[in-house]
Amino acid sequence: RDLHPILPSFPTRRNSDLGPAIEGLSKALELDATNERAPDVMLALARLHLQAKDSGGALEVLDSLQASFPVQSDRAEVFLLRGDIYRELGDFQLAQETYQEGLAEHPEAAEAVEQRKAPSYLDSLESLGYLGYF
Repeated sequence: RDLHPILPSFPTRRNSDLGPAIEGLSKALELDATNERAPDVMLALARLHLQAKDSGGALEVLDSLQASFPVQSDRAEVFLLRGDIYRELGDFQLAQETYQEGLAEHPEAAEAVEQRKAPSYLDSLESLGYLGYF
């Protein structure tokens, strides 16, 4: 089954209300959480939760992804997103450990980890007075 018909509410602008998109992806998973595209939908849902400043919701979705699809969840983007969530929560030590764990398993993600050191990422760390782990 194709999940596409449920996804038209996906936001097209950065400042869009994310609620409808989160609801649409959640509904798609309720209808068929075993679909071969479910891991991708779950990853998108976790990203939306993080973008909506719902770190707890993002972690819950990633935990569910890793429990339901252990093979498909062993991807660099899962480690990177989990690290981003920890960073958003202010746990920079755990974020760094998660990035390094992902990098050890997925060396191809080195550039993505480096991008997280860019000024746009560091601004949030600097505003909190903490840059020690990067």
